[in-house]
Amino acid sequence: MSFSTIIMDFVTHKSSLEVYVNDGEILEIVQPVDQKRMILSLSEVEEVIRRTDHEGDEFLQLNLSQDRKILVTRNLIGFKPLPVSGLDLGRLPRVVTTVDLISVADAIEEVMSSDQSSALIEVDILKKVYLSIIQGAERVGFNLKQERQWLMFHLSFHFRASA
Repeated sequence: MSFSTIIMDFVTHKSSLEVYVNDGEILEIVQPVDQKRMILSLSEVEEVIRRTDHEGDEFLQLNLSQDRKILVTRNLIGFKPLPVSGLDLGRLPRVVTTVDLISVADAIEEVMSSDQSSALIEVDILKKVYLSIIQGAERVGFNLKQERQWLMFHLSFHFRASA
């Protein structure tokens, strides 16, 4: 069975994800929970492994070229966060999703609206976490230009307001 068939079968029958095929070679997978789209060229797929999590739910592990890997679950696509200077990746989950950006963004806004003296340090750490997730997502095929712009706008606004 081809990689395309395995992926299409899983996504269409066992998940809430949406999948579109472009030119027979490009898959566009959409996560309904946050409407994020991942573009995946089937030529980048080196291996597809059917796996089961600790709760008995099936998911797919796709090993991609350039030592990249994604986990396709019923609702989300998981990927590794990427290293960012000054961030201890050991403090992050080994697999993250684009939905994690929402939690981090909420935390950034909460810290920025506080009057804590440690706010600058906390925002710096949260910014690194946010960038780590964005870079991991982009590396596997998500376009997160809006999320990058959101971060830059909020950080520039915060630093102008605190000056």
